[in-house]
Amino acid sequence: MSEFYGRIQGGRGEATRCGSKVSGISATVESWTSVLATTMHDMDGEHRTYIDLHGKHGMSVLYVGFNADLAYTHAQDDRVKEALKAVEDAIKHLDQAAHAVEDDARADREEEMCSSRT
Repeated sequence: MSEFYGRIQGGRGEATRCGSKVSGISATVESWTSVLATTMHDMDGEHRTYIDLHGKHGMSVLYVGFNADLAYTHAQDDRVKEALKAVEDAIKHLDQAAHAVEDDARADREEEMCSSRT
């Protein structure tokens, strides 16, 4: 089972990739003036995420975190800071949704097991 999953859409359609605890997963999106790079990997059982933006004015480390908890951000532009806040909020919402789905699936399995016993 994959620990990490990636998806990208472009002019030639969609592509997906999987990453394991050992391999991790990395992706970059580039234009003529900037590069957005992200890497996710497992470190001692915790997911570590890096998001870097390389632009014509230098590099900003946007995010470094463990298990979707914001650990470090560095940005000089207020627009980037606002975008980081939106990313942080989105990650928290996705994490909450993932936990809710896991809880629902667990409850369904338990209900199914109880039903099959009677």
